[in-house]
Amino acid sequence: MGRNDLVDELLGSVKERTSSGAIVYGSIGMGKSALARHLTGTVQDFAVPFLLHAGAGMANVPYGALTPWLTAASAADMESSVSVLRALVLYFRTRSAGRPVVIIVDDAHALDPDSSHLLAQLVTAGTVKLLAFARKVPGRSEELSSLSEDGLLSRFELQSLLFEDVRKVCEIGLGGRISQGACAYFMGESEGNPLFLRSLLEHAVRTEALALSDGTWVLIAKPDGLDPGLSDLVASVVRQLPDAQSDMLGAVALAGKLPITDLSALGGDDDVRALLAAGLLLPLPAENSLVACHPPLYGRIVRTLVPAARSASLRERVTHVGRGLPPFGKGRIRHLHWALDCGVTVDDPILLDAAHVATSRSDPESGMRFAGAVQGGGSMPAAAVEMARAQFLLGQPVLMEASVFSLMETAKDPETLSAAAVLAARVAFAVHGTAEDVQAAVRRLNQLLTTRFDDPADAMESVEYARSEAQLLGSFALNLEGRYVEAEEMLRRLLESATPDAKLTVLACAFLGEALGATGRGTEGRKLTARALGMIGRAPHALAEFQSLTLTRHLSLLIHTGEFAEAEAVLRGHQDDEGDSLFYSAGTLSAFEAILEVRRGRFHGASPLLSTAIATLRLSDRDVVLPYVLAVASWAAAAVGQEARSRSLAEEFAGLSHTGALAFSLIGKAHVAAALVLLEPTVEHLAHLADLAGSARERGMWACEKDILEMSLLCGDERRVERLAQLTSSFEGIEARILSEYAQAVLTKNPARMEHAGDLAENSQKQSLSVDAAARALRLYAASGDHSAQRGVLRALRRRTGLMERANGLIGGSADQVRDLTAREREIALLAVNGESNRAIADRLTVSARTVEGHLYRIYSKLGISRREELATVFEAPSGTRSNSQ
Repeated sequence: MGRNDLVDELLGSVKERTSSGAIVYGSIGMGKSALARHLTGTVQDFAVPFLLHAGAGMANVPYGALTPWLTAASAADMESSVSVLRALVLYFRTRSAGRPVVIIVDDAHALDPDSSHLLAQLVTAGTVKLLAFARKVPGRSEELSSLSEDGLLSRFELQSLLFEDVRKVCEIGLGGRISQGACAYFMGESEGNPLFLRSLLEHAVRTEALALSDGTWVLIAKPDGLDPGLSDLVASVVRQLPDAQSDMLGAVALAGKLPITDLSALGGDDDVRALLAAGLLLPLPAENSLVACHPPLYGRIVRTLVPAARSASLRERVTHVGRGLPPFGKGRIRHLHWALDCGVTVDDPILLDAAHVATSRSDPESGMRFAGAVQGGGSMPAAAVEMARAQFLLGQPVLMEASVFSLMETAKDPETLSAAAVLAARVAFAVHGTAEDVQAAVRRLNQLLTTRFDDPADAMESVEYARSEAQLLGSFALNLEGRYVEAEEMLRRLLESATPDAKLTVLACAFLGEALGATGRGTEGRKLTARALGMIGRAPHALAEFQSLTLTRHLSLLIHTGEFAEAEAVLRGHQDDEGDSLFYSAGTLSAFEAILEVRRGRFHGASPLLSTAIATLRLSDRDVVLPYVLAVASWAAAAVGQEARSRSLAEEFAGLSHTGALAFSLIGKAHVAAALVLLEPTVEHLAHLADLAGSARERGMWACEKDILEMSLLCGDERRVERLAQLTSSFEGIEARILSEYAQAVLTKNPARMEHAGDLAENSQKQSLSVDAAARALRLYAASGDHSAQRGVLRALRRRTGLMERANGLIGGSADQVRDLTAREREIALLAVNGESNRAIADRLTVSARTVEGHLYRIYSKLGISRREELATVFEAPSGTRSNSQ
């Protein structure tokens, strides 16, 4: 996996006359042996391969590695290198029968010097071609390396697997889909090392940390312990190191990261270079010449190999030559773990800061340990808040709802009080999914700030800061309730205040961007959320806790304003984030990835993404987006004809006690109603969509109203197209411009304008709308008798239908699409064509007249027409005769 290009280059190196082969370097577990075996089979197409395993057990025996090929050599022959060389040449010629010979050497670094010398001679003479695989360590003989330096052998380095390769390996190994969070965890721990990845997977399954949920493998906890086999392998490598290098590797593993200058003081520069060359340490030039174990799992294993006494001794030596605690990040967190392991007393302020940073960087286990190590009575309330934050990230918020509100009552300073209020609001929202408890936390925070800190002598600045945080929390609640205009006023005042603070600015930009996007100003909103993300990127350690909150709002704005390409780029870029971060936030991000595909009209492609997101969110849904995702999945399933799945998801949505933010609740209900229109077209379902759009309009939730009106139009209901045209004419963003043109074309019955709207939609990847526009234009041209224009639009319709992956539930059209009607729909359509009234059709089929009317709405949508009289046009063959085959 992920090696196809390298395999092609290696094969080319032994095929070309001007090349003698290649040498490939890679650290333990990078797949050298697997490549050697694979190439042994592939080379047979054009040459005779000879696979040689250079085991360490024969490294001190002259010609030991070549023994399998020297069975015919006498004892006297073995006394002369020339005789041994002749014996080898004879062996290869006898067995190759005149075909080219390719020698493939696994673990070439373990070759004894004599074997290495003879292989180099064979290559130099052109007798054989060579593919050698070696670790990045000094070999017992450098002759093969010198062939690379002389240009006879090409040199390659095995690279780590990329994220998508890791995903494929996981899914092939597990036999099913894997959640993005689990994949990110395995990627982060293995850093793309295939052997380590396989070990991690097997250990996670064995310990039941990785579980199958609704067809998706999801990590329900970080796996405890380490795989014994991999631990033994790493231990065997460490035992072979000189004492100085072993100490250096142990110190880096225990510290997490160390400056090269400090490491050199523990041994020597040559030892550092040897560990780097072997790939056991990785330089991190972007972090002030630091080095770390590579991959991180290697460091975890090495830490278990260091006895407690030696660990304490190494810490004393590192502390003596070092420069104190490193800057905040994983380096400092690992240093503090090391200190606590050694029984060192750490000051409470350092522990509290470390607990906050650890939890903010999605490392709640470390946060709990540091908060639990706080000893001073005055620091205990703050430690309790940090402990609760870690528990919130790790567990079920419903279990801690009562206790977390009590933290506000015990807070001894404004900062702790504010942090407790924010946590209480987050927990309450995760449990109940409404803004009411969030507002209650805001009110209690303001009350306590007034009554408990009424002496401004020494706390005025921190009290004012806490009041600003209360305003931010209040604006968050207003957005949840759909009161975007009020939130905008509050947030603009906050941003214009005289106290520019990074944390306040990031949150204000994120919430204000959300409010602006919800009221039709998506372009301005995206600029604000992008500004907030930029600030986080420039100060990740200080602002990491706001990454997920800001990112989800930015993605939502991009997706709901039609900036699909940019949204995809943002999602792909986030895959490079640390595995721990995605482990805890991947459910929400997977949801946005799936919703992006649905809004593009890629319903089949979205299906596995939706299943993965739902499986993950059922385990942890702190942002309360599961209801929305269930509704979107129901709509997507209905669009591709998966009736049972669509109904099941709709029932799960209806059975939830809460549906999150009001905007997500309304749009979720709209998706379920639209799904039911596709499955069982009735006037009631269409009316429900219209009612939901009206509710959004009354509350000033205009972006939500826009989305619902678009869905209504796609479902065949044109009654509110004038409102859609009016609404989108003042909106910002490409999607609004497309919808405005589309709505105007429907209003004016202008086929050329409908074509233009369809072209804009196709170019912006809004395929559902592009198909609907083409179907409507086709019908309008057919009605006017413009057959030439009709043929052109039909070609566009067919192309766009393919881009939609044939989601027939949403494809309107022409006579070519009549076959996409269900049997009952064709029956009703033909009865209507023959002049039967709705009541007569209902009596004949023993259904209600409303059901017939609903079916006709759906038939019109599929066929791209808008009234009963046009059915005859669609059901006629090109010759003008009625098509009985339909």
